[in-house]
Amino acid sequence: MTETILLKESSGLPGAECSGNSGKIMKGFGFDGVDTYTVSFPGLLFSADKTFDCGQCFRWKKNDDDSWEAVVKGRLLRCEGADDVISIKCLEGDCDDGFSAILDDYFDIGTDYGALTSELSIKDDVMSKACEVSSGIRLLKQDLFETVISFIVSANNNIPRIKKCIENICISYGEKITDLYYAFPTPEALSSADPADLTKYCRVGYRGPYIAETAKIFAEGSISLDMLNAESLEDQRKKLLSLPGVGPKVLNCIMLFSGIDRTAFPVDVWVERMMDELYGIKLPDRNRLEKYGKEYFGENAGLAQQYLFYYIRNIHGK
Repeated sequence: MTETILLKESSGLPGAECSGNSGKIMKGFGFDGVDTYTVSFPGLLFSADKTFDCGQCFRWKKNDDDSWEAVVKGRLLRCEGADDVISIKCLEGDCDDGFSAILDDYFDIGTDYGALTSELSIKDDVMSKACEVSSGIRLLKQDLFETVISFIVSANNNIPRIKKCIENICISYGEKITDLYYAFPTPEALSSADPADLTKYCRVGYRGPYIAETAKIFAEGSISLDMLNAESLEDQRKKLLSLPGVGPKVLNCIMLFSGIDRTAFPVDVWVERMMDELYGIKLPDRNRLEKYGKEYFGENAGLAQQYLFYYIRNIHGK
C-alpha cells in the first residue's frame, strides 16, 4: 500500500523533518531566506529530465546548463538537482517561507517514491525494467485550471505542438513575468478570449471554443479544487467530464496530474502500443484498457503508467 508521509508546515529552518509510520525521516523544502528552496534526504528519487519531459507537464524548459525553468504559481523558478536533492531558485516573484509548503505539495514530497518503486518493481519483469529506467519521475501536483486547459489542448496532439499552443495562450492572456516568461492566465482572463482568436493566434485548432467555455465555467465559480475535494471520486470525475473538451483520456490526465487521483490510468495511442508490445494485451476499446490498468496496478496505477510510458517512448524498441 502507498505510504504517504505528511510534512509539517515548513519553518525557516532548512528542511522541516517528519517521520512516517515506517520511521523513515523525510524533509520538506527549506528556505534560505533569500531566493532558494532545497529539499534533500536519502531516497528522495528525483530526475528533472524524466519528471519534466514525461508528458505530464508542458511549461518547463531545459537550459544549456541542464537546469530547468518554468512559471509556477506566478513565480519564475529554476530547478536543479538529481537523485536525493531538488534545488529551486525563485528568479522572479515573491520569495518567502510560505512558498516552501507549496513546493512540497507540487513535487509530492510527502510520498515515498522509493517504496512505490520497490512495490512496482516486483509486479512483473516488464515493470521491473520500467522501474529501473524510469525511477526519478515524480508525479507533480499541478494547478487544477492549468491542468484542465493544458490537457484539453493535448487531445489528438503531440507534445511539441502542445507546448507551443500553451506558450501562445500564456503570452496572449497571461501576466508578463519577464520578456520570455508569462504566467498561465487566470480563468477570468481566459474566459474573455474570443474562441476564433484562440484558434487563429494560439493555434489550438478546433479546441478554441472548448477552452473559452471551460474558462468561463471556472471564472463563474461553478467548479474549483475545493468544491471537487468535498465530493466523492465518482462525482469529481462526472463534474470534470462535463467540461467542454474533456473526454475519458483527458479526464484521467487531469485526475492524475493535478493530484486528485493517483490511481488514474490515462490511455492514448502510446499506452495502447505499450500494453500490446510489453504485455501482449489488446483490448477492443480504451475504456477497457484503462480499467485493466487500474485493476492490475491498483493504488500505484498512475505511477506505473508514467514509468511504462517513459520506458516505451525512450528506451524500448530503440
